[in-house]
Amino acid sequence: MKKIFASILTVFLIIFAGAIFYAQSTANKLILNYYRFNKVDSVYTAWVWQFQPKDGGGEEFTFEQVEDTHWLKVEIDLTTERYKGSTVAGFIVKTGTGWGGAEEPGGDRHIDLSKHTDGVTNVYIVQSSEEFYYDIADVDISNKIFDAYFTENKKIVVDATEGGAWDLLENGNVVESGTTSSGSATITPTTTISLSKTYQIRITFDDAVVLEFPISLRNLYDSEEFKDLFSYDGQLGVIYSKGSTTFRLWSPISQSVELLLYNQGHPNYSDDGKKKDELTPFKTVEMNKTEKGVFEAVLNGDQDGIYYTFKTTSGTTSKEFVDPYAYAVGANGLRGMVVDFNTTNPKGWRYDKRPTTIENLTDYIIYETHVRDLTTHETWGGNPEYAGTFLGLAQSKTLYTDPESGITVTTGLDHIAELGVNAVHLLPFFDYGYVDETRLDDKEYMELHGYNWGYMPENFNALQGSYSTNPFDGKVRINEFKQLVQAFHNNNIRIIMDVVYNHTATTDTSNFQYSMPGYYFRQNKDGSWSNGSGTGNETASDRYMFRKYMVDSIIFWATEYNISGFRFDLMGLHDIETMNLIKEEVEKINPTILIYGEPWTGGGTVLPENLKADKNNMDKLDVASFNDNSRNAIKAWQLGDQSTQNANAIRYAIAGGSPIEYAHAQDDRQTFHEEPYKIINYVSCHDNSTLRDEMFSAGIRAEDKLKSLQMANNSIVLTSQGIAFLHGGEEIMRSKKVSDTAKYDYSGNRVNSYGLSDNSYDLPDEVNQFNWANKVKYLDVHNHYRNMIAIRRLYPSFRLTSAEEIEERIEFFEVSNSRIAFKIKGTETEPEIIVIHNGTDTSTMYADKPYYRLTNKMGEGKVYGNSEIREGGKIEAANNTTTILVEQRDSVIYDKTKELPLFSEMDFGMNSDIDDNNNGGTNGDNNQIDDNNDKKPFNWTIFLAITIPVLTVGIGSAIVIPIVIKKKK
Repeated sequence: MKKIFASILTVFLIIFAGAIFYAQSTANKLILNYYRFNKVDSVYTAWVWQFQPKDGGGEEFTFEQVEDTHWLKVEIDLTTERYKGSTVAGFIVKTGTGWGGAEEPGGDRHIDLSKHTDGVTNVYIVQSSEEFYYDIADVDISNKIFDAYFTENKKIVVDATEGGAWDLLENGNVVESGTTSSGSATITPTTTISLSKTYQIRITFDDAVVLEFPISLRNLYDSEEFKDLFSYDGQLGVIYSKGSTTFRLWSPISQSVELLLYNQGHPNYSDDGKKKDELTPFKTVEMNKTEKGVFEAVLNGDQDGIYYTFKTTSGTTSKEFVDPYAYAVGANGLRGMVVDFNTTNPKGWRYDKRPTTIENLTDYIIYETHVRDLTTHETWGGNPEYAGTFLGLAQSKTLYTDPESGITVTTGLDHIAELGVNAVHLLPFFDYGYVDETRLDDKEYMELHGYNWGYMPENFNALQGSYSTNPFDGKVRINEFKQLVQAFHNNNIRIIMDVVYNHTATTDTSNFQYSMPGYYFRQNKDGSWSNGSGTGNETASDRYMFRKYMVDSIIFWATEYNISGFRFDLMGLHDIETMNLIKEEVEKINPTILIYGEPWTGGGTVLPENLKADKNNMDKLDVASFNDNSRNAIKAWQLGDQSTQNANAIRYAIAGGSPIEYAHAQDDRQTFHEEPYKIINYVSCHDNSTLRDEMFSAGIRAEDKLKSLQMANNSIVLTSQGIAFLHGGEEIMRSKKVSDTAKYDYSGNRVNSYGLSDNSYDLPDEVNQFNWANKVKYLDVHNHYRNMIAIRRLYPSFRLTSAEEIEERIEFFEVSNSRIAFKIKGTETEPEIIVIHNGTDTSTMYADKPYYRLTNKMGEGKVYGNSEIREGGKIEAANNTTTILVEQRDSVIYDKTKELPLFSEMDFGMNSDIDDNNNGGTNGDNNQIDDNNDKKPFNWTIFLAITIPVLTVGIGSAIVIPIVIKKKK
């Protein structure tokens, strides 16, 4: 008994001791102490969040001044649910509430909560310093220089903690001296200032501290003198060959630049993902300043696979950073990589090859999705090792069988191919922030934080590592993304890239800012960052070198990866000249590469109105943009708001933006887009609610009604002139339901009272993923979308190429707000087509000639016809439906028993690699990178375009029919 008691006591003591140890090792309160040299003349706030073990949402706290001192303080209770169990907390200190004010340097900083006394962690932050402290005795509050810059008339403005004796240094030599009586001073130099030289201010303070600070040229960047001296047209970044590699960085303000070489892409992990520290470079090379502010270094020999960074120095300030032009990076994008891209090409890869199903830009039918969305749900049916990756989305022959009905449907890539679209718009897949690529094997982390839309760019020219099977080796993601492109191309589907050049994830710590402070970002008159993106900064496309950067970047993606289109986020923040130049350059590569964007901004911007690439300036642009006028009108009209304005805006979409009678974008302006190749018609996208959720939130509850609205809304899009755009998943009634028992923090995401998210940018896979059981459940909706897409592809009359042709051939019938009907006049080769869109009312019409009806009474489409209508025959249609009638001609196929084939009904077999007849051949070493990355051989599904002899012969009338090429034994 004594032994039992002793054992119980021992266990109790161990548990008790463990509890004490846990309590002592975990802080229960965090105090942020913030020292400001200047007077406290504004509201200062801290954004704080749990960073580890669970990276969660943050909240804002307001600092309070500590009596009449320079210190401010805020206390955070770490015992609340948000911070419970925290070991590391993240924080940002900023001016004002929200995100419109200036932020302290250092970006996201992280606090070790094990450093505490009696359960309280004190952190000491000093104005304008990236470093922070845990002990007040370590705090450096010695004098500092905050800023120094030239005015437009070349006076020097200095902002420091106090005045003192100053020296003006030109190329490192003192050329002038003086004193200032206060920290804020304006110096009028007698020396002639030449922008071809570098300048620093050196101040000797009363406390004997001597500091040098580079004098910014930010107010002179737009001067003709600066443009003449530093506008560089040569190649930047890495210029690789097997014999030698050239490294170039544009940094006119730097006194010196060093090239730092590393063996691995992450400071703490080798290329195979094993823990291994490489904190210092194995070699440092001094770069030579050449022309136009460019620094250059040339390394002889084959540098393929080497990682590198740049280190700039100006005055006493040095910064190490990733090459802004880096074409490949290691995990988390911390180091650039030199790559021989020929070694990354999968077997059969050929440059400058795209599916030939696009003859005119209006042929595009775009399907928008995210790399992870189609492959992370258990119903996907693919290799679970590839779920959420480039290889997952590239995998074919994935199926889901419903256990109750026994119905089998395709999933993933094959689902998209079956649907019939000819282009997939992928949300950002360049290197972005907010997903820790070193934790991809951490199941709990990935379940909560592995998903992000990707709109916070880090490295524009490199691929995102979290979509690869090995983010540590920069080459792996390149090879795997090329396999994705190849897989889609083999299915006659082009890839469109979502690009976000309008802002970067950080400002003060951005590689652009480190390389050329203040140049790449627009600033307000007070020196703060212009924030037209709503994320803290906006880039300056109107400046020569960032315009060049954007053009160079687009050309790289289009040529190295065969990208066929680019969707520009917040295009209104870019200038007209840049966007038109990009269009000119891609047309030289391939005239069917599509450029389009959001013709608006995310906030106020200093870019003048007449320069914005926005909706109001579409007449000056040769690129396409989203048609939000009709987007809003279509959905409102289907729900019963049948105002004249909504009806006219729908006709505007139908007319492809062409200025024809009864078609008006809005009451005070008939057209923005002018030509059909410049308008993107859509009703939903990744932003805001899914179409189903929006209809549900508007009060629609009946399942049949939700389905009819799901079909009717996009039936208008698919029968309109211009470029059709579909949000991925609408064909299976996609919903973004947030679980009532969600473990993740969604306070920063908009979730309505029905638990539906309309901003799921960083919510987990379980909110964003496709549940393929819904394809079985809503197979009728899916089949309607398939048929409507097939009808659009089969009849070129829905894809007219000019406003002139639209004005000649499209005619609206009676002006009715409750029913929108129009005729596309026939030609010698094409039949007349009548389309009737019903709103909330039913309708009855009588045929003036014989027609084939492609939709039934409930609006469900069939590409080969649903019924035959004789002259004088009655045409009835339910509410919220679309009726399509095609003039009877010998050239038109009509067979109401004929269906589009379902892929699940076909023999997939074992597919062979693509041969020369299907974009085969070789380019480079064709390494699959199988052995080093434990990959399995990849099987390709092949689809050929079969031209159906209907109406016209040629690419425009091609329907994609799956053909299985069986592997020879």
